[in-house]
Amino acid sequence: MNHLPPEPAPAASALRSLHVGNVANVAYGYAKILAGRGSPVRVICHDVTHLMSQPEWDDLELEPGDFPDETRFDINTADFGGYRRPAWFTSESLGAGPPGLQSALLRRVARHLPPRAKRALEPLYYRLRLLRDGLSRRPPPEGIPGDGSGARIEALVAAARRLDPARRIDPRALGAYAPHGRWLAAHAREADVVFSYALAAIYSLFCPDRPRISVDIGTMRDIPFARTALGRLLWLGYRLGDHLLITNPDTRALAEEAGIASYSFCPHPIDEAIFHPGDDSAWRRHLQAQYGDRALLIAPARQNWRLKGNDRMFRGFAEALKAGADAMLLVPGWGQEVARSKALCRRLGIAERVAWLAPMPERRLARCYRAVDLVLDQFELGVFGLITPKAMACGAAVLTSYEDRHNAWCFPVPPPVARSASAGEIAQAVTRLLADGEARRRLGLASQAWVAGHHSAKIVADRLSQAMASASRRFAERAPAKP
Repeated sequence: MNHLPPEPAPAASALRSLHVGNVANVAYGYAKILAGRGSPVRVICHDVTHLMSQPEWDDLELEPGDFPDETRFDINTADFGGYRRPAWFTSESLGAGPPGLQSALLRRVARHLPPRAKRALEPLYYRLRLLRDGLSRRPPPEGIPGDGSGARIEALVAAARRLDPARRIDPRALGAYAPHGRWLAAHAREADVVFSYALAAIYSLFCPDRPRISVDIGTMRDIPFARTALGRLLWLGYRLGDHLLITNPDTRALAEEAGIASYSFCPHPIDEAIFHPGDDSAWRRHLQAQYGDRALLIAPARQNWRLKGNDRMFRGFAEALKAGADAMLLVPGWGQEVARSKALCRRLGIAERVAWLAPMPERRLARCYRAVDLVLDQFELGVFGLITPKAMACGAAVLTSYEDRHNAWCFPVPPPVARSASAGEIAQAVTRLLADGEARRRLGLASQAWVAGHHSAKIVADRLSQAMASASRRFAERAPAKP
């Protein structure tokens, strides 16, 4: 198995990389790091309308109140001050209707359907997508009879059957993604290596003449490989790629179970020009003027109890208040279960100590990390994503769940976080750290040092270069047979 030990790979630095898809600005973050080191990059995404998947959300000091809908960045009243996205970033639309309309409707319907019903409706969904694409004014998408791409779909279905007969691929489902594959292939002509993020790994199945790296941002958890037609397509994209880049350490077991041999870990990208230590006492005074002269905590994780353990966090905060903590909890309100979390706060009797805010852009979050007393991340998975290392880079004391069994293969030295998983552990950590300012200061200093040693932009750039070199080697070995 290729796990890419952290050794420099300068030969890959000149490779031209195309990054497809930009969920949570991960592609943008990686590309910024590579571009800052002289590597030619390009990011291209389609129909991405969430606030946190926009370059402006990373680069500008925006007012959250200008964005009334977290899923529709295009609906805003913001003044961008003449800002221009980098020349290497392109956003396009492949949709047949208004931006985000179809996905918003599907999300609304899907939230009220049990998993079994969703799986039963999948074949109908893909038939409708094929019909929609066939009737649209765009050129006929690949996979529709008459355009010559049927052989590619047949080859992919046969390849999946050879790899694992139990994971049956629905040709209709695969054909529904053929337009996306043709779109990707058109942009990949000038690239040496293609990075496909999350579901874009399916698109890359239609781009067999370039080395392909799939980037998993936890998607394997959300879309299990074996249970749905979409999951099986994602498995095929990962399985037939040349390398898999894992950003969440716990998904390694899922990758190995799926038969993926060439994979490695890469830390999430941190923009060191934004997330760094500093004096934000003026911002702290601004916050305390609004929420009272008391300790300040911030919990930026999206509201998804199953993945983030938000309910445990609110229960732990309630226990800390009962134990005598005088604190205010700031919660940027985004995610699937905001209403449910607000209802829990009311039942716990802590609604007056929880301030629900609009989602914050990165520069505003960085100011908060430097100004508050504690940052609370997630308390379910035992691994962290973007919040914890960014807060640590600012010198914040962070509470989160962290399990060595998931992370040891990625981080030989555990991060200096206040490990908390249960409501009781959260309450104890909050109470202890709010009562000991010196302990918070030491934790913050240790956090900065750990990020510099184990999560820096240099480390990220090296890991990306190593992945590109690995994918290029594997591509050369398997050519000309390119399923």
